[in-house]
Amino acid sequence: MKRLLIILSLALLLVGYYTSSCSSSSADKARNDSIAAAELEAARLDSIRQDSIARRNLTTPDLAFNDLHGDVKRCEFNSDYYFTYDENGKWTNEPQWDESDKKYCPERTKHPKVTRNKEGYITRIYWECDADYEYEDIGWKDGKVKTRFNSTYYYDNDLIITQENEEEYDTQVTYTYCNYELDGLGNWVKRDVIEKITDTYQNSVRYDKKTETRNITYHNSNGEGRVSVPNNAKQEQALQSIKSYNENQKREDKKGPEWINGIWEVNTTVSTGMGSMRVSAKVYIDRDSQQLVATDCGTTVARGIYRISGNSIYCGDLFIDMDMTNQRLEYGNGVYYRKVSNKYL
Repeated sequence: MKRLLIILSLALLLVGYYTSSCSSSSADKARNDSIAAAELEAARLDSIRQDSIARRNLTTPDLAFNDLHGDVKRCEFNSDYYFTYDENGKWTNEPQWDESDKKYCPERTKHPKVTRNKEGYITRIYWECDADYEYEDIGWKDGKVKTRFNSTYYYDNDLIITQENEEEYDTQVTYTYCNYELDGLGNWVKRDVIEKITDTYQNSVRYDKKTETRNITYHNSNGEGRVSVPNNAKQEQALQSIKSYNENQKREDKKGPEWINGIWEVNTTVSTGMGSMRVSAKVYIDRDSQQLVATDCGTTVARGIYRISGNSIYCGDLFIDMDMTNQRLEYGNGVYYRKVSNKYL
């Protein structure tokens, strides 16, 4: 009997060991399957991330030509001016000679319209086949356009900051690009352009400002989102310069054109409904202080600060029309003042 009990105990022990071993194996298998699935998912996500990084960082000579990177599909400046690319960053709407070019310029159209160096960078673009300056030469430095025709470009953090043009006909033109906005892939989609025109002959400087935008679509990437890029010191200086220029222009516009400064008079006889009448009038204009004094037959009819509205000068109840084309002041009824001095007094 004792022996039977021992055998039964051993049997139960073996059954328990077997059951525990099976449960442990099942748990290990489930755990291993879970780890394998997690590793596969991690590998899949890493592959997606690496593909996204590769698409974002895609650079080619054709993309760099237009200051672009990533898997750009289309970069549109306007409906008539745009560039398209394949998924490898190759320019797909590259300009071609048309049949008219080939007919009228058979010698000049033997070469492609776009020429590249051995690295694939565009070094010349032909725009017309029969013009004196029918092409633009492009120079490169560090994978970016450095020169193009008569322009030289300067960068900061891969963005063009200034464009300096060679002096032509006593005029120097400099463009400063600022207030950049980038899309989700880091390509600029909006920027302000400040144009500084220096006339060395007249020793004058004037400014103009415009905004440029680009609409960019991608093959597989998402370019949504906008990020503003802080301006550097040079950009801020250009913004301050045009602000000061515009403020000064407003002050100058209030004073009227420079040619009105001085002393004007009219001494003549005019015909009226009551017969002939002698006219003797003077206008004294000090443009710097924006002061005006007007007399008629020796009597002061206006004195004080004048204002400009349209093509007329107003001071109190007096108004004088300006003939902007001939740079003269009208007394009335086709009678004009004659300038007797360029100085106020």
